[in-house]
Amino acid sequence: MGIIDLLKDVPLSAVLKEKILTLEAENKSLKAENSVLNEKLSQSEEQRRALEKQIVEINHKSPLTFDSDFGAWIDQTTGLHYCTVCKTKLSRDDLWSPRL
Repeated sequence: MGIIDLLKDVPLSAVLKEKILTLEAENKSLKAENSVLNEKLSQSEEQRRALEKQIVEINHKSPLTFDSDFGAWIDQTTGLHYCTVCKTKLSRDDLWSPRL
């Protein structure tokens, strides 16, 4: 029930009635916009939590350092070598060393 329904029997000017109708329409529009923005906020918060989780996972992985003898990244804890571009695990056959 809107304000117009409540004021049905009260004599109001046409201008005032029009303003009330305009404000009710604007209010409805703002409520709809608010609903959309709340949904976007919820999605953004969910995405932020997922990214924070990824950051934690990345920070807890074994540190990679560059092994200039082989031209590849090496995991200091496992001794495994990884591609410098895509970080995929390399086999011994994939490694290049000027000392070999």
